[in-house]
Amino acid sequence: MPRVQLATQGSTSADAGAFVREHQTAVWRYLRLLGADPATADDLLQETFLRFLRRPGPHPDSGAILRTIARGLWIDRHRWLQRRRVVQWAEHVDEALARAVDPDQDLWLDALHACRDKLAARARCALDLAYRDGLGRQQVADQLGLSPNTVRNLLAQTREVLRQCIEKRVRECEGGA
Repeated sequence: MPRVQLATQGSTSADAGAFVREHQTAVWRYLRLLGADPATADDLLQETFLRFLRRPGPHPDSGAILRTIARGLWIDRHRWLQRRRVVQWAEHVDEALARAVDPDQDLWLDALHACRDKLAARARCALDLAYRDGLGRQQVADQLGLSPNTVRNLLAQTREVLRQCIEKRVRECEGGA
């Protein structure tokens, strides 16, 4: 294993350990302050010191440079997670579209209509206003005489009830009850 020379002090890797011990708590706390969970903060802390120790030249303000590196790594991680969420969302959309062109499409649509008919009038009306008419939460709230948060909760609960009902009906129709 090659010995790393600490550029800020011009000494050997033995002093690199002392340097890491001196700054690790502050950098770890900084990462936690940014919102990293403890395990992520540990990972980013290691990468921060690896990148810092590879930098050439003396560094008079090591703390600021360490925070800059840590912040950059944290931002990169968030960008990676966001891309991952987008990819997962695209996969869910693809699955939904695959079902839509599936020969069992009528089964799903029939189940949707049957389950929708079982909903309470207010829930059905909120669904129609939001999804058929394309109204925003505030507009739906105004029409139903509710608060926007109540509409949000009503729509979320209604979607979950529909999902469970549709899945149950499809299982029953496919003989998997």
